[in-house]
Amino acid sequence: TCTLLSVNKKNCRVESLCIGDSEYVIYRPTAKGMEEIFHSEGLQHEFNLPYQVGTHGDDPCKAHCELHTLYPGDVIVTATDGLWDNLEADYVKGVTEGFLKDADEYKLHELAVALGKEAHKKAMNK
Repeated sequence: TCTLLSVNKKNCRVESLCIGDSEYVIYRPTAKGMEEIFHSEGLQHEFNLPYQVGTHGDDPCKAHCELHTLYPGDVIVTATDGLWDNLEADYVKGVTEGFLKDADEYKLHELAVALGKEAHKKAMNK
């Protein structure tokens, strides 16, 4: 599976291409906290059978393509099904919000590590 993001800083836009069960979410800071602006959809033939790329894979033309305008403070969390199958979207939003709230600068590496560890912990308890 594959998710590609291309950020154009000049026009504050991001283009995406997603195929399979990799997904991304765009969060935007508001007075009430982080708001989910967009959550991509995974592409699956049926449960647990995602579209694939590569030899004998699915036609890449079936990928979902999107264009988004970004604003200062927006955060994009992109991950494979290892995260999304184990953590609820609201939980990811809350952790993201917690790491970014009142921060002078975003601690994205620490956020990624925390989400990965929590997804792994949940996967081991299933």
